[in-house]
Amino acid sequence: MISKIDIKKFFKYALKNVNEILKNEDLDTELKELYNNDSLHFIEKSVCYVLYNRHNYFTNTYKIDIDVEDNHNRRICSYILYLDEDENFIDEFLL
Repeated sequence: MISKIDIKKFFKYALKNVNEILKNEDLDTELKELYNNDSLHFIEKSVCYVLYNRHNYFTNTYKIDIDVEDNHNRRICSYILYLDEDENFIDEFLL
């Protein structure tokens, strides 16, 4: 049975992780060049429980999805974080 989850906690954890990725110097430079030094905005999109996924390691996990936008509300990428039922890190993707 799925217990009650703290969605704000999941988003906070995901935002911390995506900010760590964006601290990469090469990525930071590339984003600033592409988007004229615009600041980035994080849009908390969804938290879903994955009952089944063809990749077994994503089955029975939480999927946290965040959109990253520029100052002109253009989506420049998405960040997806997977946590297991005990809220342990499974995998992450910056798309």
